[in-house]
Amino acid sequence: MKATRDGRSTTFAPMLAKCLCAGLAALLSQPLLAQSGYPAKPIRIVSPFAAGGTNDYLARMVGRVLTDAWGRAVVIENRRTWPPSS
Repeated sequence: MKATRDGRSTTFAPMLAKCLCAGLAALLSQPLLAQSGYPAKPIRIVSPFAAGGTNDYLARMVGRVLTDAWGRAVVIENRRTWPPSS
């Protein structure tokens, strides 16, 4: 390996290795750029209280604001979680 007066290498191998690594990184990142917008499905907010109450009303207000802000559908689901059904 040749060296200059200040000790630097004059071979082409280090530059070639850097270029190959950069090219490989660019090729491997292509599938990441091809993904569709997140989220692909509508967003669900689960309200654990009965429909028609204050919590349902507030959840629907928040859902409307989030739909306007994100441009994605926000669905409010009312699921009674307690007491467990038999």
